[in-house]
Amino acid sequence: MPATAWPAKRCHVRIRDLNWQTPGHRELEHVHLTAMPPGRPLEMIFNFPLGVRETCGQEDACGPSPIHLGVTPPRNIHLPRAEYIDWKSLLKVGVMDFITSTAILPLLCGCVGIFSLFKLLQRLRMKAYLRNAVVVITGATSGLGRECAKVFYAAGARLVLCGRNREALDELTRELAASQAAKVQTHSPYTVTFDLTDPGTIVAATAEILQCFGHVDVLINNAGVSYRGAIVDTTMDVDKRVMETNYFGPIALTKALLPSMIQRRQGHVVAISSIQGKISLPFRSAYAASKHATQAFFDCLRAEVEQCGIEVTVISPSYIHTSLSLNAVTADGSRYGVMDEKTAQGRSPVEVARDVLAAVGKRKKDVILADLLPSLAVYLRTLAPGLFFSLMASRARKERKSKTC
Repeated sequence: MPATAWPAKRCHVRIRDLNWQTPGHRELEHVHLTAMPPGRPLEMIFNFPLGVRETCGQEDACGPSPIHLGVTPPRNIHLPRAEYIDWKSLLKVGVMDFITSTAILPLLCGCVGIFSLFKLLQRLRMKAYLRNAVVVITGATSGLGRECAKVFYAAGARLVLCGRNREALDELTRELAASQAAKVQTHSPYTVTFDLTDPGTIVAATAEILQCFGHVDVLINNAGVSYRGAIVDTTMDVDKRVMETNYFGPIALTKALLPSMIQRRQGHVVAISSIQGKISLPFRSAYAASKHATQAFFDCLRAEVEQCGIEVTVISPSYIHTSLSLNAVTADGSRYGVMDEKTAQGRSPVEVARDVLAAVGKRKKDVILADLLPSLAVYLRTLAPGLFFSLMASRARKERKSKTC
């Protein structure tokens, strides 16, 4: 039966229910056509009448001639029908069948199960790592240090709280003892009063801690001071003061406790740095310089003590809603006394303290706790320094203009 001369378009037709063979003819299983009727039911493309023999048109100069197909089926055999194959739908069905097959679905379930088990083991390991560990926290009386004291206390650590104000340390100790947040056995915190800018008190504090506990498992260098001012107006005394508190004090305490850690071949040193240890902002020169120095020192320390089994973690938060800017020193050494807009919009110290706990428990090496823009700025400084410097210069102009208005 001649087929209608439809517009030329490549298609595939599959013959179903045709598993028999006529004498002298090869078995018809797949037929490939070069034409199909638009807008007609695909299963009605061909009708195979009884008693018609199979023939095929010949190619001519204008392309293939119409195709003639015919078969002589035995009785009680259903007439075959042609069906158009939608390869896109077939591919989708095949993919779904592949995913839900016995090979892939158990694999996916297994991966999810392994990941969940890994996270569970990680949490259990973190809890075991911190429970009963001797944790020294400097700058524990306010801000992030105070919140770190709370979360490490709730984790079951034996705390050594350090600060310059004895009354504030005692108040924090009473607050921790009265809290009900801990789900494990807790220990009464031990307090040590000393000033990071005084090397003599650092040596005495170290001796007192080691005499009381015998060792230190985790040292969290948190104490610090911020700075606001123009470089041209800042005295060297202010630069030295900021460096003493943010850099020389923490490394002096770290060096004092390091020999006992090396002897035990166990210990963890944590430096609470800043995003400004990665990038520098205008009118923060002394603070940014101290944090860059902190980053560099503890990066070197990490490499040197790794073979001794000692962990080193540097944590670089962005703006935190604390009193850091209020207590910042200015170019002439006076107290800044202003809550910056960015600081007021910063992250809660409670959230950051939890991130610090997780970073210590997971023994991470370098952590940035910042939103998208500050995090991108870190990479922009390396990948497109010219653009970064232009943005910082623009920021400096805007900040200088806002101060003069």
